[in-house]
Amino acid sequence: MGCLKKIVQLLVLVLAIIGFLSLGGNDFIKNHFGDWFSPSQEKIKEKAKAIVDLSEVSDEYEIDKTANFMGYKAVLAEHKASGQKFAILQPKDSNILTKKDFATKEADKKLEELNDKFKNSYVHLESMIITGRGNIKAINQTIPYVRFEADAVNLPVQGVQGIVGVIEGAQGNNQIVISYAPHKKYSQIISEEFFRKIK
Repeated sequence: MGCLKKIVQLLVLVLAIIGFLSLGGNDFIKNHFGDWFSPSQEKIKEKAKAIVDLSEVSDEYEIDKTANFMGYKAVLAEHKASGQKFAILQPKDSNILTKKDFATKEADKKLEELNDKFKNSYVHLESMIITGRGNIKAINQTIPYVRFEADAVNLPVQGVQGIVGVIEGAQGNNQIVISYAPHKKYSQIISEEFFRKIK
């Protein structure tokens, strides 16, 4: 008897859910709780302001999320048409990578050390090589960067290429900027366009 009662209760619950959804409950959930499950670009950009101002970034780029990862506050983004990825990282230690490091090539050594720290992570890079250097003029400053190529471990692509640079944040802290794409698909033009829009 107790088993039959539970089956009836379960059946009533299932019918109630089906009825709720058929009467527009799905729209009710989207309208009232949609931002909780899938926040709008405006809400993500607002949250990202603690790290960087992305209000001028166009709809051509999707801001994926803001996150905390291994002591880094991070904003992640993607260029919709190409799939090229971007990350702006704010480490606790703002001297982990500085503009001066790029002038003295200390950046190469520091990037190798950072990469070594993550070598036991499930997803990581191997055989990273520096293939070039340059600067981007953006957000009223010069952003120095190194261009790199690397093998990707446990990613859907075998190799990646891109840039790693440093910007000085509004609070005087250094932020690491990264842009990358699968090997041979990286576009410097897309990177520069994105970084020129941040404040």
